Amino acid sequence: MQVTAHRFAPHDLVGGDLAVDLVNTATDWDVGPQDWLDSYARLLSWAELTGQVSAAEIAGLARLAAADPAGASQALERVRGVREALYRVMRAAADRAEPPSEALAAVEATWRAAAGAMRLELSPGGATLGVSGETAGLDLIALRASASAMVLLTGERLARLKRCDGPRCGWLFVDTSKAGRRRWCDMATCGNDHKAKRHAEKRHLS
Repeated sequence: MQVTAHRFAPHDLVGGDLAVDLVNTATDWDVGPQDWLDSYARLLSWAELTGQVSAAEIAGLARLAAADPAGASQALERVRGVREALYRVMRAAADRAEPPSEALAAVEATWRAAAGAMRLELSPGGATLGVSGETAGLDLIALRASASAMVLLTGERLARLKRCDGPRCGWLFVDTSKAGRRRWCDMATCGNDHKAKRHAEKRHLS
């Protein structure tokens, strides 16, 4: 997979789930995968954009990465491994196919690590169970995404998990449309590309 620098923006978050959006930090899965996570700092900028990692947690991770660059590089490689396993499992689920056993085992192993880093917090509004930055360290983002993936894979939303119809895309998304007929990761990109291609074909035939 070729590593390419990419500045993440809100329009990159089309997955509808933290784990799915992590999978979508690589693109062109079907033709020539491009990895947009070229550094741990880039991973942090993406994570901050998702809103699933707090500003305080981002700042803490940045300090840890600055103090341990080698550890941050290793954590980035683990994120990439988690992303690869999640993609293979989720793509199979979206295609209603059997997932590769090794990818399924990798996802389960990472979820066990995420479960081990979870903490129960009580507040007047109720109890929450989530992956704690204090225990996860530099792996916080990977483990939090893995925990989110397990909720998706074992819940009702799995039936809404789809793969973009774009011929070069491969991105996944949870279809939250009322009719359940969404075909594209983003109508402004893959959807418009498809419309333009169909229009060109019609002009060629006319």
